[in-house]
Amino acid sequence: MRFYFLYIIIFISFTLCDNNLKNIKNHDFDKYTFSQTEEIENQDAKEAFINLKREFYNEKEKIDQNYERKIKKIKKSKRTEIKNLKERYRNKLKRLKRRYPEMPDVDIRSKPKPKPVHPDAENKVDKKKKKRKDIKKNKKYKE
Repeated sequence: MRFYFLYIIIFISFTLCDNNLKNIKNHDFDKYTFSQTEEIENQDAKEAFINLKREFYNEKEKIDQNYERKIKKIKKSKRTEIKNLKERYRNKLKRLKRRYPEMPDVDIRSKPKPKPVHPDAENKVDKKKKKRKDIKKNKKYKE
């Protein structure tokens, strides 16, 4: 009996939670602009503001969608490049095995993955280190 009650409570909580998440995911444009348009008294200005805001929102959505498509294409091309790279190195490994038959069976795996580093990251680290050294020197001279 207690378990049925518990199951019912869990089921209801999940359904309510799911409905709340659906409401959060749906962008209700008018709900967000309503609070901002209360301050505007002129009706024409309100409509112009709403139209401008809606136009901005639509343009932003188009840009977001366009970049999502680009990101998917880039990810797909990355996967194909990695597959091609693996295939080339497998072929090189086969040639090495033919040349050196005593070599044990070794597999080329992509792990561990190298961590991507931004080109400017090294300069930033160097600048931070210099700043720290300067601060330490200044503290020593002040004492």
